[in-house]
Amino acid sequence: MALNVRPAGLDFSEGDVLLKARSVLDYRVLALAAAMNHGEVPLCRRPRVAVLATGDELVEPVEIPGQDQIVASNQYGIAALAEACGAEVQRLGISHDDEIELAGHVRAALAWQADILVTLGGASVDDHDLVKTTLSNEGMELSFWRIAMRPGKPLMASLFAPLCPCP
Repeated sequence: MALNVRPAGLDFSEGDVLLKARSVLDYRVLALAAAMNHGEVPLCRRPRVAVLATGDELVEPVEIPGQDQIVASNQYGIAALAEACGAEVQRLGISHDDEIELAGHVRAALAWQADILVTLGGASVDDHDLVKTTLSNEGMELSFWRIAMRPGKPLMASLFAPLCPCP
């Protein structure tokens, strides 16, 4: 045996599973894939999350809230959380309580090919809540609406398309 040559199988053996599906491709994983003689690895893109705040009572942080308004801060926290989890994020801003405007924001999320649309507000039951109706009109299939929890009872989940087309 030549000096400074390691015997085959010292690092890993044929058939060993060293890279699991849906691993994040960081420098370690890429180096291991290369060491395993893989020139290519199948990829799944990062999920695309669109975030939309809804309601006439909301204003952006740079605006001065009126008497019946609040700053729409949750959209920033949710967007940052999704990014920290590896998602691509598009903040859609604020949609007023207007069905045409809301539908435009939903279409923008679909045009961006969002896998997930997070709406903040507008899952309630009063006449001014247009989110459920608008999403249904735009092709959403309602999975569930309202849960037995306080606060947060008016929660809605729905499906436009599968999250990730990966195996």
